[in-house]
Amino acid sequence: MIKLRKISFAKTYIAQKYLICAALCFSLSTAGQAIGESATNPGDDLTPRFEKDSLYIEECGTCHLAYPPMLLPAKIWKNLVDGLDNHFGDDATIERSTLDHIDKYLQTHALETETQSKVGHWLKTIAEQPPNRITELTGFVEDHADAYRRMGESSRKTGFFSPCADCHKEAGDGIFDKERLFRGVRHIFNRYSGGK
Repeated sequence: MIKLRKISFAKTYIAQKYLICAALCFSLSTAGQAIGESATNPGDDLTPRFEKDSLYIEECGTCHLAYPPMLLPAKIWKNLVDGLDNHFGDDATIERSTLDHIDKYLQTHALETETQSKVGHWLKTIAEQPPNRITELTGFVEDHADAYRRMGESSRKTGFFSPCADCHKEAGDGIFDKERLFRGVRHIFNRYSGGK
């Protein structure tokens, strides 16, 4: 009887060992597949969503986020580039060769050319004469309806949503996925509402 218990215990131990080993191998193989898919998937959360340009980032990113070019249609980028002497109340004039380079970059990567981006659907609601502000585009307003509702009337103030990176961690990379938002945006509300 004692001998049978030892054999039974030994068999159970070996069976458990094989089950654990098999489960570990299966876990590693599926994790490997997931890692492989994530690394090659252009829609993963680590892949910049547009081609970056160092001159654009250097010139435009010194005063504000160098907004990903896919956030505006080409004609609005053209208006902004041509009106840098009065850029939302500031003189942002730059030398002609730099201006030409930035203009070409923005035209090449504007909303119309990046229809597969997270904001590609904005193109469907672009007005004939769209506003110069990203935050005033119909698509932007629709995508942020829940945020406006949660934040209240103060969030409708011009400029409230302009600093994309306040909420979107990787805004500089053109990543605007809801899953990648900073948790809690009370600091933004306080900045515009006078709250503490």
